[in-house]
Amino acid sequence: MNAIILAGGKSSSMYATGATVHKALLPIMGIPNIERTIMMLHDYHISDIIIAVYILNHDFDYLTKKYSCRIEYIPIEGKNTLYTMKYLLHYIQETFVIEGDVVCAQNIFFPSNSSRYYVMNYTITECDAWHPILNSYGEIKSFEIGNQNTPALFGVSFWTGLSSTILKEHIAAISTFENLNNSDIFWDDFIQEILQDIKVKTIEILPEEACEMNTYEEYELAQHICTTYLSNCQKYFEHIYLVINSNNQHRLLRFVFDKYHSLRWHEQLLKHYDKKAFINCISKVFDENELPFVIKDNKNNEYGYFSIAEENDFILLRRLFIDKKYRGNNLGSQVVQFILTYARLKTKELRVNVYDRKAEAFYRKNGFVKNYICYHIH
Repeated sequence: MNAIILAGGKSSSMYATGATVHKALLPIMGIPNIERTIMMLHDYHISDIIIAVYILNHDFDYLTKKYSCRIEYIPIEGKNTLYTMKYLLHYIQETFVIEGDVVCAQNIFFPSNSSRYYVMNYTITECDAWHPILNSYGEIKSFEIGNQNTPALFGVSFWTGLSSTILKEHIAAISTFENLNNSDIFWDDFIQEILQDIKVKTIEILPEEACEMNTYEEYELAQHICTTYLSNCQKYFEHIYLVINSNNQHRLLRFVFDKYHSLRWHEQLLKHYDKKAFINCISKVFDENELPFVIKDNKNNEYGYFSIAEENDFILLRRLFIDKKYRGNNLGSQVVQFILTYARLKTKELRVNVYDRKAEAFYRKNGFVKNYICYHIH
């Protein structure tokens, strides 16, 4: 699985309204927006990331070293995104295609077994917005263009391997001289011609979870959306989908804020460390600023739990416990990765307290380094 980020636009609207750098590099909460997207893709082990830029633009070069991204320099004669996608055809497989002006407050890049367009019911819809019309199976059968109050296409799509084969053939076929030189054409304007063959579904995201930015005013709105959304730790984690593989199928897990069921998991954690007396040393299990989450699937089966506390300058991972029968499939490491990304999006340090050698080895494996030493008296 890979991802293509289309950052070849000239950002002329953004520059005209006050910006001084390419819109994909504008900082959101102190981090260049494209890096936020890359971190979220990494959460789902999508590390093969191709960034398409115009050949004269070297502002993105640093990402090759920092995140091992591949930069593809598109010849300057390209007039539209169709030209860009034709240039990148050999990369399209199981692929996310992400426009460079997309800003995500929530991680929306979880895998799927079907091709899909991301859609949003915009507060203000433009007159040329594309609104998918679905059949009884939830697949797109056509589009309506206009400003009606229904979900419209957002700047993210995902294509399965089977769809990608058809998609690549179609892009090659429509890449005529006239189409490639029409600056009003986008690469997916012709998708409706192959809808019956590729079976594309939709997934709706909320205006509070993501946005697109083309002007400086929209950039300020994007910062507001991300700052507001990430101020609610519970909301962020309860909208995360965790993916494990079971019988060659993706199984989606969720984080559910649940203090009551977390107490049972806390008891198992104490038994694991054989520290029953420890609970008598504290007046309550969870601190006021501590949020415990149970890891569940859609059938309410439980896999473990974790709790975090958010301080002014850091995030503390206080507890993490995975059921013994679900260990060994990278579940614990995935949980840590999502918490780490949350901390980074808020430009905070992630800390964890470690009480035994196995736990220390686990956290070292996940990139943690020792920072403090705890002293105690028996």
